[in-house]
Amino acid sequence: MTDILGLHHYAIRAVDWDATVKFYVEGLGFEMVYPWTFEPLIKRSAFLRAPGGGFIEVFGSDDDAAGAPENSVKTAPFDGKVEPGIVHVALKAASPESVDRVVARAVAAGATVHTEPQGRELVGEPNLPFRIAMIVGLDGEVIEICHNGQIDV
Repeated sequence: MTDILGLHHYAIRAVDWDATVKFYVEGLGFEMVYPWTFEPLIKRSAFLRAPGGGFIEVFGSDDDAAGAPENSVKTAPFDGKVEPGIVHVALKAASPESVDRVVARAVAAGATVHTEPQGRELVGEPNLPFRIAMIVGLDGEVIEICHNGQIDV
């Protein structure tokens, strides 16, 4: 069994969350499938499903990373700034245990760990448990390894 099933999503931080979501939904045909929060770091976010599959995750620009936990993703390469644009790319893991194995292999290949594998829960309808880790690739790219076994988000 492979540990990575494919690309899950890429995340962006929007300057104007409402306008960005409207652009993707009305302009590009995406569907809002899961709005969520993760206080205190993320006050407003949503997964939008692309036509034909795959997701983007849109974060609001008013999210205040200053009060967030030390291991919170701010921007690549974690310079303390909270700026609009691409935040990370997420790979879909086959199982919760796969997250740990992928991180170990990536570190052996030269990646650095930003956030150790851990469980998190997004607050939405329903609440959504994830197992995630964040690594930094060889060129400074931020990669989330995630597993969610409950719904297709």
